[in-house]
Amino acid sequence: MTFTRLRLSGFKSFVEPTELPIEPGLTGVVGPNGCGKS
Repeated sequence: MTFTRLRLSGFKSFVEPTELPIEPGLTGVVGPNGCGKS
């Protein structure tokens, strides 16, 4: 199984629906503290 995208809505700071594409290869999630990386 390969993940191609991540959809978030109503999770921590992602109040509005947000879609994050996951491209082939190495994917890292970065951002400031409190932005919902966990």
